[in-house]
Amino acid sequence: MCIGVFSTINCEFVATVKSIFGIIVPLVLLSAIVSIIGYRTFTNALLNQYAEGAFLTAQTAAELVDADRMDEYAASNGTTPEYLEVLDRMDHLCNTSGSTFIYVIEPDRSDYGHITFLFSTIDHDSHYTKYDFGFVRETTNDEYREKYRALYEQEADRELGIRDKGYIETDAHITAMIGLKGSDGQVKGILCVQRQMAVLTAERNTFLNRVALALIALMLLIIITFVGSMLIANDMALLTFLPLGFFIMSCTGKQKLM
Repeated sequence: MCIGVFSTINCEFVATVKSIFGIIVPLVLLSAIVSIIGYRTFTNALLNQYAEGAFLTAQTAAELVDADRMDEYAASNGTTPEYLEVLDRMDHLCNTSGSTFIYVIEPDRSDYGHITFLFSTIDHDSHYTKYDFGFVRETTNDEYREKYRALYEQEADRELGIRDKGYIETDAHITAMIGLKGSDGQVKGILCVQRQMAVLTAERNTFLNRVALALIALMLLIIITFVGSMLIANDMALLTFLPLGFFIMSCTGKQKLM
């Protein structure tokens, strides 16, 4: 129970603080839920857009390679004029499309456990090293092995690899993969376009920063509004009750106590 002018003001202050917290807490929870949903939606949309750009580059690069001549490329040792012309055009595309790597591989079709590089180009501004002609390495993992198989057996027209967790030798990235089909309709090799995810990470961080700033601004606005309302209410209370207090005390001879 609140008795007296100042006690009433104090009670109003406490009630105001409770009201502020009563609104801010649900607001923070609601904002967190909305932000999580928005973040996932934004990330997925951004990833899809990024991946489509990589697939578009892959389709363009595929036009540079004659799939019917894959055996000739493999036997060229990377030195014939025809091979070097394709490599040069692919290198130009890699460095004008925002790609980190563009390369052509032939998997070991017995178990897809190894891949051989026939073409390999790299962004000249990156700090990575491209694979030499004919380089053989183990397939990255079972997921990639299955993607290669699906492309060769034409269960899929394209595959997307996303590597953003654990140890990654070339940092977080996506890889768009398409099959290179010969005139007989069979897949002769796989063309891959790798793009680093640093751009995606920067965009996601920008989104999170904006959401955080908006939430802070909203909470400050609520606090300022409530505190302002409280001060206005208290000023009106003082204007109402203080003159009455002076009048009563002057009548009772206790004005000096004020």
